[in-house]
Amino acid sequence: MPAWLGEWGAFYRHGEDIVPVAQHAVAQIETHLFGNAYWSYESKMDNLAYFNKALLRPYPAYTNGDLLEYRYNRENKTFSMTWKEDKNNGSPTMVFIPSIAKDAVKSIDKSFNAKIEPISNSSAGWLVITPLENGEKRRIEVKFKE
Repeated sequence: MPAWLGEWGAFYRHGEDIVPVAQHAVAQIETHLFGNAYWSYESKMDNLAYFNKALLRPYPAYTNGDLLEYRYNRENKTFSMTWKEDKNNGSPTMVFIPSIAKDAVKSIDKSFNAKIEPISNSSAGWLVITPLENGEKRRIEVKFKE
């Protein structure tokens, strides 16, 4: 059963010293496959170091089937995800991509027949992955430019 980590966060220290704490929290969320809701009353949070260096990242938003693992490796700018698709489910798997600016995505395995769709009034978008018909285990790796 999926677990939800609600209302975590509120890193009120804004400097670089809080970034490792936020990165560790995000790594635990990814390792344990928690759904989550970060909260903070900070205005302009999107300008803060911990937001850009920990919270802002690609992540699976909708998974056709069972999510087995995912991770965003900041060092090599690679998002990876493994899931077991449901048979006879035509819904796509969708991964949130924080920036789809020109050439932001370096490579996606073409065999996935995936496409990137922009989110209206945003620089972000969705990586939309068409499902296969027989409920296979799948793994995708997406590399981003430096």
